[in-house]
Amino acid sequence: MKRTLFTLFLMLILVSTLCISSLFAKEYTKWNLPEDAITRLGKGNITGDIVYSPDGSRIAVASGIGIWLYDAQTCEELALFTEHKSSVFGVAFSPDGETLASAHLDEVVRLWSVQSRELLRSLKGHTNRVLSVVFSPDGETLASGGWDRTVLWDVKTGELLHSLIGIPGGGQMQIGDEEYYVHYVPSRDGVRSVAFSPDGETLASGYDENIRLWDVQIGEQIRIIDIDDSKESLRGVHTLSVVFSPDGETLASGSSDNTVRLWNAKTGRQIHTFNGHESYVSSVVFSPDGETLASGSLDNTIRLWNTKTGTHFRTLIGHEGGVNSVAFSPDGKTLVSGSRVALSSDGKLLVSGSFDNTIRLWNAKTGTHFRTLIGHEDGVASVAFSPDGKRLASDTGNTIRLSDVISGSHLRTLIGHKDGVSSVAFSPDGETLASGSFDNTIRLWNTKTGKQIKTIKDKTIKDKTFEEILYSFSSVAFSPDGETLASGSHYSNTIRLWDVKIGDEIRRLDVDNGARIISGHKSFIRNVAFSPDGETLASGSFDNTIRLWNTKTGKQIKTIKDKTIKDKTFEEILYSFSSVAFSPDGETLASGSHYSNTVRLWDVKTGLAILTLTIPEQKQGAVNSVVFSPDGEILASGHSDNTVYLWSVETGELVRTLEGHGNDVRSLAFSPDGRTLASSSDDGTVLLWKILPVTN
Repeated sequence: MKRTLFTLFLMLILVSTLCISSLFAKEYTKWNLPEDAITRLGKGNITGDIVYSPDGSRIAVASGIGIWLYDAQTCEELALFTEHKSSVFGVAFSPDGETLASAHLDEVVRLWSVQSRELLRSLKGHTNRVLSVVFSPDGETLASGGWDRTVLWDVKTGELLHSLIGIPGGGQMQIGDEEYYVHYVPSRDGVRSVAFSPDGETLASGYDENIRLWDVQIGEQIRIIDIDDSKESLRGVHTLSVVFSPDGETLASGSSDNTVRLWNAKTGRQIHTFNGHESYVSSVVFSPDGETLASGSLDNTIRLWNTKTGTHFRTLIGHEGGVNSVAFSPDGKTLVSGSRVALSSDGKLLVSGSFDNTIRLWNAKTGTHFRTLIGHEDGVASVAFSPDGKRLASDTGNTIRLSDVISGSHLRTLIGHKDGVSSVAFSPDGETLASGSFDNTIRLWNTKTGKQIKTIKDKTIKDKTFEEILYSFSSVAFSPDGETLASGSHYSNTIRLWDVKIGDEIRRLDVDNGARIISGHKSFIRNVAFSPDGETLASGSFDNTIRLWNTKTGKQIKTIKDKTIKDKTFEEILYSFSSVAFSPDGETLASGSHYSNTVRLWDVKTGLAILTLTIPEQKQGAVNSVVFSPDGEILASGHSDNTVYLWSVETGELVRTLEGHGNDVRSLAFSPDGRTLASSSDDGTVLLWKILPVTN
């Protein structure tokens, strides 16, 4: 009895350390939904800054779908600021706490009212993605840094005050005690971080391998500080974060060479170099009293440093992924940290599964972790409805989530994969879920209990390098009778059929006697799909072909190829066919192409193209997924321009465009009744859309 009570006590403590607003479906699943959307599953991945409001009562989090506002004490969701445009990278409170500024990957800076939750103003002037924003101490000026430059704005009018792009032709560089004149080279990776001095007269910007100091009033460059103190250029090393100390005398920087540095803000001379991190230092912040510096790194840790002595005195461990944002509460008692996704220079998801997408709160004095804010997720690569339409399966990093379609509530998390999940599929009876992963396994799960039934693995792989097994199973699909599972592989460019009951391989569709490859795809296999009668399997590949296979004999029936491609380079045809899907009657095959950004319909019998569905020129993006509605009248396509297109299969006309995701749309699935469409995205969410009948 005592043990039972003790166990219950521990469970209560565990629950209390998680920022969970309620045990039922959250209202936020309905907040600020785009037009035609019914529900949102997931809060979006953490894509940028995590900051406290000036009074310490709120925490703002930049995400793949907008800015989330949380109560700092209870972690209750208070608001979601979104325009359904793109991911947010930088976020900042005004000094009075009444305004939020956000830096977006759509090249726009936005100002929001914290009280009314309304968009106040959109600041346009950047010509590339904006990564960082910060208010001046008096709140009258806003600085924004992007891939193109640093910009100063008048907060009241939205007027662009100064465009800070460096000294044309050259400038003074301070290295140690010496000053050097250097030729100005435009930014290769842009301004990742901006910070005002406490008096508001100077702005620091992290600019490639340099820190640049600017006179705010006249908009001119004061000094270039090179993070390379050896006087030799560090190609490939970048300043990722800059911040002034509370007294304005010291400047701290974190860089991609794993170091933290302290600089004299007036002279540019280096004071200390902090070594210890094992990966990029992506965020640095001073405590309010200036005595401590916290640094967040992609080595999954936060380190605390004594700014006077330059010594490291504590390491905070708990994140299961890289830490990209740290912030002290205004009273200095709490440190908040975030582990977010990594983005490539074009704003797309760069690393999946390497960031745990949690926000953790720590006691700044003791280093004790006391609360975790959950709900943010990795980019969602695959989504699938159960046959009865009541449940939805979606991957999130290394795990799979089962959700209730009607309420949007989370039912169960399936844990077992060691690397990112790339594909999920329900068996026809709905009792089993198959998942393909980059960890070189396919796992079968009991959908009622969440327990793993079986692990299917390519037993031919032994002592392979990480690169060789990275994309092991890119796609999985059940046969209509549920007895066979098909898988496409990135590792070996092969397609395999597996016996679902015993987990053994039945055959490979492109080999002779299971050993020698004699035909088949020449590059990665992105997608596999069974015909409605189960006798044919279609596979789409990056080798610019779709191949049709006889599932009983394993022989190739037909090769479908985009004949418009001639003498193209490998890069141009790399993502040729990203998705394939059979129509309900099995007579038509739909394909999505990365190369030409097109959707095509093919005659299964002849292999000839029937229709090419033309995407609007201003919205062209690579096609990641295609799927037919159950009645065969609608074809849905998901694109890298963050949109879903609905097409009339009969006429080939575009009948509706669904916009609302903040990043690439990766996977689509119709509910069995055809009334709902699920779309998953790199923004870390799944959107459920209401589908109306197509009227021709």
